[in-house]
Amino acid sequence: MIKSFDCVDMKHKAGRKIAQKLAKKTSQQQLDYWNNRHQELVELQVALKKNKSSRLKVLK
Repeated sequence: MIKSFDCVDMKHKAGRKIAQKLAKKTSQQQLDYWNNRHQELVELQVALKKNKSSRLKVLK
């Protein structure tokens, strides 16, 4: 079986891209980057939960 998509390879490429992006940054800038990315993730999760709960209300 031939894989058309390799998720491990995708994660490695993304990790290298982020590492290159952060290599020229100071420690504080790197910390700010990760704090911002974390906040974006939290906001996305809240929006998805809100959307899911409104879909569940419609289904009930």
